[in-house]
Formats: sequence, C-alpha cells, structure tokens
Amino acid sequence: MLRLTGLPLSDDAFYFYAFLATPTGQETVRRDRNGSVIDHLGPEQIAALTYPVVEGPLWSQVVKLFRQGFENREKARLLLAETQRAYLQHFGLDKVEATFDAGILSRRFTVSRRELGDRIDAEPRAPRYAAWRDQIVATGGCVLSDIATVLKPTGRYKTNYVDDPRYGVAMMNGRQISQYRAIALRWMSLSAFKNPDQFRLQPGTTLLTADGRAEENLADCALVTQDRAGWVASGHVHRVSPRAGVSAGLVYLACSCAPAQAQLKALATGSVVDALSDDDVASVMVPYEDSAAALKLGDAAEQAWQFFADAATAEETAIAALEAEFRGA
Repeated sequence: MLRLTGLPLSDDAFYFYAFLATPTGQETVRRDRNGSVIDHLGPEQIAALTYPVVEGPLWSQVVKLFRQGFENREKARLLLAETQRAYLQHFGLDKVEATFDAGILSRRFTVSRRELGDRIDAEPRAPRYAAWRDQIVATGGCVLSDIATVLKPTGRYKTNYVDDPRYGVAMMNGRQISQYRAIALRWMSLSAFKNPDQFRLQPGTTLLTADGRAEENLADCALVTQDRAGWVASGHVHRVSPRAGVSAGLVYLACSCAPAQAQLKALATGSVVDALSDDDVASVMVPYEDSAAALKLGDAAEQAWQFFADAATAEETAIAALEAEFRGA
C-alpha cells in the first residue's frame, strides 16, 4: 500500500483525494501500471503523476464535500466503536472473553451421541461457545430468530452486467457490503432476475456475509441505509430483517457483537469456502432487551450508519460534479 504524506487534512489533500475517486482519476493513476501477472504501481509512478486542477466555485465545492465526507465517516467510526463497547457492557459481556484461559477452560470435551442431530463437527460444541451462550441467557438474551427473520435468496440468476447504470441496478457481493464505498461496484441488468424483489435491499436490514473464510470476512455485518435502498445484493448475502417493533440498530448490534460473531464463525461449514446457512444464522444466541437504555444504543448504531451514508452522499456529489467538468459535460 502506498502512503502519500505531506498534505495532512489540507484543501489540496481533499481535492487530490476527490480527483483519485473519479473515473478519470482512476484511469489516470492506472495508465502507467506494470506487472506480468498482478498489476503494480510504485511510489515513483505516483510521485510523477500529473492531474487536472479546477478553479473557483467547483474547487471549493469539491473540497467542502470531501471534507464533510471525511468528518462524517470519522464520526461514524467513533460512534459505532463506542456503541459496540457500550452494548457489551450493558449486558455484562465485555469481559467474558478474558475468562477463556487454557488452564481453566480446556478445549478437551466430550459429547454424548444422543445429543447429535444433523451435524457432528466439533467446533460449535467447544466450551468457549457454550460459555458465551450461558452468559447471554443469564442476561435475558434470545435466539436471533426471535427478533429477526433471516433470508438468503434461493433463486439463481444468470450474470448479465451492464456498463450504464441507467440500464441496471447496483449489485453488491459479500465483500462489498461493509465497504463505505463499494469497490468495483457493478450494475446488473434486471432481466437477469426472475424475481428482482427478493434481491433488493430495504433500509433497516442487516446484511451478513454468507460465505468466505471464518478467519476473514465471513459474517461481516452492515446496516442498510436509505442511500442503498433499491440496490441488490448477491445470493451470498443473508438479509436479517427486524421483526415488527424491534429496533433495526439493536438487530445490527446483536449480529455484529463478539458473542454472536464467535458463534457464527464456529458454525461455518465447507471444504474449501466456509459458509453459513439461514438456519445457522437464525440459531445463534444474542443479547437483547427492549429497555430504554438498550433502545438508546440501537438508535446510536443507526445514527452511526447514517453518518456513513451522509459521507458517501457528499463524496458522490463531488465526484459527479468533478467528472462532469473533466468530461466537458
């Protein structure tokens, strides 16, 4: 990863950031790439880069919008991190992980054959996850299916990407759902779907990566905000929708907290790619209550994701204006 230093939070830095985010900027920075198998850019190539600089009101608008995007994104990160810590503290679960000492809680354990159902893999039955579930039950928790429905579209679609957004719908994969700006976002023709509605995203839904690697992005979570309403996500993404009267923010916190994440990753199956079924996701034990204090935490989580959405909206506005100038529109 290349580091560009010397322009800390200056107007010049925000303008250059905005330029790099435009299609023209991406074309410019990639034109001198090299590499026989993997494309590569070195510091010398970036240092020699020349780029167009606009003047007047457009410069000011672009800098202002990208500064707003930066500030909103930082507010979102800080608020979300603090809310997630407060959520675990509220349920008394912030120090449970520290009790998993090898000398106290051995990983050696036995399971009666009578207790086995359709799965015989050992990991979900390890004492660590039983301890998490016991602690959650002690706080009055519930299984995720009590507060949300879990859906992963079952219909198959024939890939049919289009280059013009006017003729398609933005489609995210499992890695893109938690990116603040989806990298390499593509547009799928609606003709590819027999039933597009089952793939469309609704605000307030928590998205959860259905497959990947348990030690990496499996079970990554993101809360859908209004700016992504109507987009679609692939069949490799679970939709976790709050039941009537349940806070969307609390469902997100329940899915993304350490106890739920530990259970989800332990439930993964697959010989090459780890995967989670609808039943797996719905079965995890999560901390939940509808007290005023808990609802306040849910509202804070929703506000954090709205900050992310506001940041993206500000930056996309600047990108569109700058690209229109570059293209002579």
